[in-house]
Amino acid sequence: MSSGLSRFAVAGLAGLAALVLMFGSYDGDDGKDSDATDEEKASSRSAARSGVLDRDRTRKLLPPRDALKGWTPVGGPTAEDVTSAPGFVCSSRAAPVCGDAVAYGKALYAKANSGRITFTVYAYKSATAATSAYPHMWKDGHAELRPPLTNARLSGETGQQHNARRGKYPFMTAPGAIVQLRVGTTLLLIESGGADARRLSDARLSDLATMFVKRSQQAQKGEKPSAKVAG
Repeated sequence: MSSGLSRFAVAGLAGLAALVLMFGSYDGDDGKDSDATDEEKASSRSAARSGVLDRDRTRKLLPPRDALKGWTPVGGPTAEDVTSAPGFVCSSRAAPVCGDAVAYGKALYAKANSGRITFTVYAYKSATAATSAYPHMWKDGHAELRPPLTNARLSGETGQQHNARRGKYPFMTAPGAIVQLRVGTTLLLIESGGADARRLSDARLSDLATMFVKRSQQAQKGEKPSAKVAG
């Protein structure tokens, strides 16, 4: 999936700086279309009709600055096309989660004394491809969590398939959690943790999942993603 390093294995300001460098600082996305040619826009509309997301639409489905009240965006939203040259995440098309992927995106939020929340999306060339990649993604993703492990119970919108697990990340004593969801042609990941992390309730994880699922559904319908977390 990635380099294999724990996403929350580094703590404090140094760790936050490393994550910002890895994913990029907040780019100020206001939801407007980027400077694209007419041909690129037509291609994007065609892809949207099929439910397949390109790099630009993948980036736009990630939560923008105002989607999580009280949390500060510190990395992204950013996305990359993984169909051509190998990228930071999909360095090999032979990886089960990357073979049929078309785009990858990530956004990172932080809040004092609450830790960090990372939103990740993998966009695939079909819903069948996303379904095939799902078990490989989950095996890799939740393997980083350490005992005690418990399942979180999600309510609300959870897509066609979901898993949610709690635990602790390596070298950390604060609680962490990972949520994985399959929504049409996308796989979505929500990860919480950090040295100063607080436990997110099942209700809060459900709110985050519902928002992310709705934004993916909107993007796959060719709509502008607008779902937010209330309160």
